[in-house]
Amino acid sequence: MREIYLAGGCFWGTEHYFKQIQGVLNTEVGFANGNTENPTYKEVYTDQTGYAETVHVVYDETVVSLEFLLNMFFKAIDPISLNKQGHDEGTRYRTGVYYVTEDQLPIINKVFNEQQALLTEPIAVERLPLKNFYTAEEYHQDYLDKNPDGYCHLPTALFEFARQAKEKLTVCFLLMLMTAGSWAQQAIFDVNNLTSPQVNADGSVTFQLYAPKAITASVTGDFGVIDMKEGKGGIWSGTTPVLEPEMYSYKYKVDGMDQLDPSNVYRCRDIASFTNIFIVTKTQGDKGWLYSVNKVRHGNVSKVWYPSPTLKTTRRMTIYTPAGYEDGRRYPVLYLLHGAGGDEEAWTTLGRAAQILDNLIAEGKVKPMIVVMPNGNANSDAAPGEWEKGMYKPSFMGHATSKPVASTEEAFKDIVSYVDKHYRTLANKKNRAICGLSMGGGHSFAISRLYPDWFNYVGLFSAYVHLDVKDSADLQAKGCCFTPDSERMLQTQFKKKLALYWIAIGKDDFLYDNNKMYREYLDQKGYPYEYVETDGGHIWRNWRIYLTRFSQRLFK
Repeated sequence: MREIYLAGGCFWGTEHYFKQIQGVLNTEVGFANGNTENPTYKEVYTDQTGYAETVHVVYDETVVSLEFLLNMFFKAIDPISLNKQGHDEGTRYRTGVYYVTEDQLPIINKVFNEQQALLTEPIAVERLPLKNFYTAEEYHQDYLDKNPDGYCHLPTALFEFARQAKEKLTVCFLLMLMTAGSWAQQAIFDVNNLTSPQVNADGSVTFQLYAPKAITASVTGDFGVIDMKEGKGGIWSGTTPVLEPEMYSYKYKVDGMDQLDPSNVYRCRDIASFTNIFIVTKTQGDKGWLYSVNKVRHGNVSKVWYPSPTLKTTRRMTIYTPAGYEDGRRYPVLYLLHGAGGDEEAWTTLGRAAQILDNLIAEGKVKPMIVVMPNGNANSDAAPGEWEKGMYKPSFMGHATSKPVASTEEAFKDIVSYVDKHYRTLANKKNRAICGLSMGGGHSFAISRLYPDWFNYVGLFSAYVHLDVKDSADLQAKGCCFTPDSERMLQTQFKKKLALYWIAIGKDDFLYDNNKMYREYLDQKGYPYEYVETDGGHIWRNWRIYLTRFSQRLFK
């Protein structure tokens, strides 16, 4: 057995942390390297005795080494903070390593030198022989075992990290330790004070990542791949070329593993994965400006539960009401539908719908309107984690995993009915619009056809339109791409006339041919529509553009 004395701030949390490490046989909290005899906690608390709150760690060196324990110690402290750890301040909370035999000193020096190389400021941790140690009162021993909800300056996740730690860490575990899991040094105390991403004046963007054990690192985003280079203190950095105004998403790839940017709290969920986001904007009115929160009047975004008699359940949708809605007037309504794998949160997060509407309304380019964003998955009441099914993993085809009581199209009347009853709407065809992306575009196609007296404006964004033909030749041979019932409904819809039937898709979209055949059918029948073709594929960058353009055509 060997022993070491470690001062890491409040000894309640420090003791509990080291108790979790395999090979630690015993821990005891007390006071070390002070100037009086037999001090009490109250005396030490005055900061007049010279003592530091310290943990006596007894360990089995055949299981865990002193070097490993010291490296774990540095993960639980802010090593450059003098007399302060977390919210605890005073000389009693100073950090220190107090050794009992001279053979421990070379190991201590080695770890200190390695840790200093990772930092840009000098380490404030004492490195001294143990002068004296007095055991604290019984009340303080095993404090967090006795008081699981008691005060602790360390995050509870750090205790689980210590429980899983091994003498020989795997590469993956080291990456977790040095980046996302480096709780004390980065997430809590922000030793490196990294700004990432940094949008530069010319529109280029610089990324920084603290990963001293990494071999390779890069940034992968919808702007391409940027290789990062390691600099001083284990900080990797990389800069993009000049980027156009836009909202961008990205992840890091460190030694082949994807991870989020721990310095960037802004992120979005797309189906079952998260990406970090940032916005580049240069002038008022550009895309980045439209997707940003600007100094304009803001509408309100609400999560609303509504009864759906058709689906025999209660469901959730997101509703945007424009600035000034509280004043009492009535408004037109846009029903904005998401794609496969999405839910009622997609358009407000990835789509930036609220920001787009706020900014366009403020500029006088869009008429103030209510925007209803329902959940288009008839077998899901709400977004993952927001209803009784619990915290399940969402999937791209989650809407097709079980057969619902009724279809989204059939149940849509419940949504319109609820909105017209509970919001100040202009409840007529002239003042209703519907649009959606991908699956939501297919829903918009089908819903507007099913209810021809409800919607005066229809927008199909990269829409999947269910066609009963294989290709253009098949269309020419059959003369129709729908069943007789669908054909009659579509004929009725266009006979009743629409203010706008708007189709948009990217040149590289995998649904391009599907849309092309549908447009050939519309041309064949002489049904009027407007068509917009953009660069790119089946991506949010296009759908935000389509919402921006389509919304400016409504209710004029």
